[in-house]
Amino acid sequence: MPGFKQAFVQPLDQISATELDHVGDIQWRGSRAYKYVKYVGQLPGVSGDCVRYTEGGYATYEVDADKNEGMAAGILQTNCVDGDYIWIQIKGLASVTWNLPGNPGDTLGVDVDTDGAMILLSVVGDSDRQVAAYVADIISDVITCDFPF
Repeated sequence: MPGFKQAFVQPLDQISATELDHVGDIQWRGSRAYKYVKYVGQLPGVSGDCVRYTEGGYATYEVDADKNEGMAAGILQTNCVDGDYIWIQIKGLASVTWNLPGNPGDTLGVDVDTDGAMILLSVVGDSDRQVAAYVADIISDVITCDFPF
């Protein structure tokens, strides 16, 4: 695909203490998209958890899994700790670590009460919350990611 970066140094499922690719890089693998970010959370991140941008983090590509009202960023591809550079999945089907609520097609947003999880937006009745994903398969805990680039 001309115009898109196609060569990346850091594998999707690995962490690095130094920036091997450029934060903000987008990598496409088939119908899935991944974004290169820096994890700055006090709590360790767990592969399959939903991460959020920290305050001001969308501009600096900094994320964490702590429960907060930050904008949903993506799904972790590996376990990580504060200061690690990682890839998060932002588009396409993804497996998650928490039990999916609802039915296929239901919208998901940030769960402000649980670290690393998402909540059905129809349950909280908050139309102002960002739609970040959709329930795909509740038995296998798979979502369709639609996080912002």
